[in-house]
Amino acid sequence: MTPDQKRARVVALFDEVVNAHDETAIARFTRSPQIEATLHQLLAGFPALHFDVIWTIAEADRVVAFIDMPGTHEGPWLRVQEPTHWPG
Repeated sequence: MTPDQKRARVVALFDEVVNAHDETAIARFTRSPQIEATLHQLLAGFPALHFDVIWTIAEADRVVAFIDMPGTHEGPWLRVQEPTHWPG
């Protein structure tokens, strides 16, 4: 897979899983139960979360993405159990 194909795959992950809020689509990208659980918790804590890709860079087997992540904290996330409704 070329670096450009890897970059496109990362952007597709953001669009198809996070932006579409389709947790089942994660299976196209990973089979890791830990990543699936983290995704579920992230989307439960931030139900309107959206990843806006600002820029990406790909080299060899690495892809770095700089993203803006607007969303409001509406449920448990990490050690913050009560919604803060921030930045609401």
